[in-house]
Amino acid sequence: MLQLKAKNKGIAITCHYEEGLPLIWADERAIRQVALNLLSNAVKFTPSGGTVQIKVGWTSGGGQYLSIKDSGPGIPEDEIPIVLSTFGQGSIAIKSAEQGTGLGLPIVQALMHMHDGRFELKSKLREGTECIATFPRGRVLEVMPPVRETDPPPARARSIRSLRRAG
Repeated sequence: MLQLKAKNKGIAITCHYEEGLPLIWADERAIRQVALNLLSNAVKFTPSGGTVQIKVGWTSGGGQYLSIKDSGPGIPEDEIPIVLSTFGQGSIAIKSAEQGTGLGLPIVQALMHMHDGRFELKSKLREGTECIATFPRGRVLEVMPPVRETDPPPARARSIRSLRRAG
């Protein structure tokens, strides 16, 4: 749906995903909602011929992030608290032909909070906006190698068996 809308507006969407990222411990529907809300806003406010960049990768602390950056009009610094509040809309959104309810970003904030994560919005007028959803290291699932049947039992298991025989 959003790809079609972007294509009709002549917006180029680029994606960069770091290789080999493990899964995160999260509600899949909630994370889809986060991505959908952020991408929807980026496409909505990016003018024809603009760009939207999606990045997914590691944080320096071992967590993971989702970044969606657009080349839209940006948000005045004094309006950022407004657009992050429930039903809040910035002046550009109010003037836009595609008005929303003002719930997208507050929902993203709430869902990220539920996942022990952070949500950050960076914007500069006439340069665009970047939204970053960050999941902490504790939400990243460790990838363990598969257990092979030819592997010897762990040392502790061997010592318990030897105790049973001796007892």
